[in-house]
Amino acid sequence: MYLYRAFPEKYGAPPPSSSPSPSPLSPPTFGVRFSDVPSVPIRTVASSTQGNFLAIAGHVLKVSAPRVLCEKADFECAKCGYIDTKQFEGGK
Repeated sequence: MYLYRAFPEKYGAPPPSSSPSPSPLSPPTFGVRFSDVPSVPIRTVASSTQGNFLAIAGHVLKVSAPRVLCEKADFECAKCGYIDTKQFEGGK
């Protein structure tokens, strides 16, 4: 019966059936809860915590897009090829 549904052009229409076709089952859903995960204040979360499993304690008051901050940049002279490195305090 399933080949008729998957490939109707190859196997033709399914034979008539007096019983209704079974409805597909939806996959089960699970709720997962982790315990004994260290909770950290939201102010301490930074790029250095990337890849770590954290529980964050706090309230979300405002959501905005992340801003990229530049801490160091290299500038190259197009004429002589000299590379000048500049440090930016606070990424600004």
